[in-house]
Amino acid sequence: MDICDKGYQDFNFIHLLITHRTYDHFSTEIYKNFRIINIDTSLLSLDDNDIGQLSVFFPELAKLEIEKDDKINIVIMHHGVEFLRPEDGRKFQHWLADNHVNMVFCGHNHAVGMQILTEAIAEEDGPQNGIPQFTCGAALSDSYARPSFYICEYTNAGELNVKLYEYPAFFRGHQRVGTPEYLTMMRLRKIWAEGSFSVLKREHCISRIRKRGILAATEECLLAAMALNLKRMVSAIFRYLQIYCSAGTTVGFSRIFAFVNRSNKLRKLKKAYKEDIACRLW
Repeated sequence: MDICDKGYQDFNFIHLLITHRTYDHFSTEIYKNFRIINIDTSLLSLDDNDIGQLSVFFPELAKLEIEKDDKINIVIMHHGVEFLRPEDGRKFQHWLADNHVNMVFCGHNHAVGMQILTEAIAEEDGPQNGIPQFTCGAALSDSYARPSFYICEYTNAGELNVKLYEYPAFFRGHQRVGTPEYLTMMRLRKIWAEGSFSVLKREHCISRIRKRGILAATEECLLAAMALNLKRMVSAIFRYLQIYCSAGTTVGFSRIFAFVNRSNKLRKLKKAYKEDIACRLW
């Protein structure tokens, strides 16, 4: 365990910084009518070829205290049982049944779905039909992942209903890739969005976020967008404004589209106007 834990130094620091408590590879936490059991399956994980190569049978697993009561026991782990060594996978399913686990949630494999752990059958007073293992999806869409998430609802009858929700808009967007409609929207995106992003990065210092934290970074981006919109509003209002000097000559901004994308030209005109006024006063 000590050797495996060496790779967790940075993670342990971040976990302590966020939760204000040390990270335990195997732990239990009770919340109302639930007992959440954390099983760290990544201790022996090396690369993408981990399927059938992992194990969770460390001394810390045997030390977990899981009482036999009316609480719903839920195991949370990164890899599914299929990623464990075959013999360890069977032993772990027996451990789940012996400790009265009701369901398992895992990730890593983004192919959302549910399977029954048929080896997880208790000898007495436990699940006789196996334990369901729910594989969570992903927040992105790729060649095999469907953007989805689970919602667990606890009923007054003491039952836990698990419902799968998918992001239909993301899925429909993924299905449209390469179609004429998709190509048209991508061309419009270049007109509507990418020019604004370019201006924000070039003139409003958004190429690098200077604040830390999600809320602070969001605030910085919103303020930059607000400044961009204000500049565009002013430019639109005074688009056809003519500035007259005291002598009656016209200088400056006659019929100029002074949107922010032409702000360099606008600044040059303002500078020329100021120099002209200074010369007249002199």
